[in-house]
Amino acid sequence: MTTAIRNRQNKLETIISKIAGVNVELTVIDETFFSFAFDGDNETAANNIVNYFKSHANVENGGYDAECDCTVVYVRTK
Repeated sequence: MTTAIRNRQNKLETIISKIAGVNVELTVIDETFFSFAFDGDNETAANNIVNYFKSHANVENGGYDAECDCTVVYVRTK
């Protein structure tokens, strides 16, 4: 990953973390599909991310995974 791409990713993680109210990690799955994950079970944070993207993308709250103690929200651009 180039420095420029990593800097963009860090900036987006910072913005979405503020929206969610928790620290969020971005994973790019492909050109139009990515996920935001954060520690613990926090439905409010997940809903904040879903509400932010829902008018611009297809969004799915993947929910809480007890095995990894994290919540994931999936976003696919339209």
